[in-house]
Amino acid sequence: MHSLERAVQIAGGQTALARAIGTRQANIWNWLNRSGAKVPGEFCIPIETATQGLVSRTDLRPDLYPAEAMPASSPDIAVGVDLAQPNTSLADLVSEIEDMTEETRRNLKGARS
Repeated sequence: MHSLERAVQIAGGQTALARAIGTRQANIWNWLNRSGAKVPGEFCIPIETATQGLVSRTDLRPDLYPAEAMPASSPDIAVGVDLAQPNTSLADLVSEIEDMTEETRRNLKGARS
């Protein structure tokens, strides 16, 4: 199984993965189905984060992120999200991030008033 297919499976579908990484489902479909299509480099780390490291940036694009150049643990993963909870689903994580985003928007709006 291709690493992007694994990411889609872990996320719960193309739409869920697209939401988690801030793109459209059609882009996920194209990366999966177009001959020679690769995941754009700017989406590798968000996919790694969305899959809680189960699909790494190296898995997705070894040409950009060679294994020998990667540290044992990456600080990009789990910024602001507690992954120590083993039963946390991707949907719960996405919901938590959306809640944090909405709270940030409210705080910014309040600061401008």
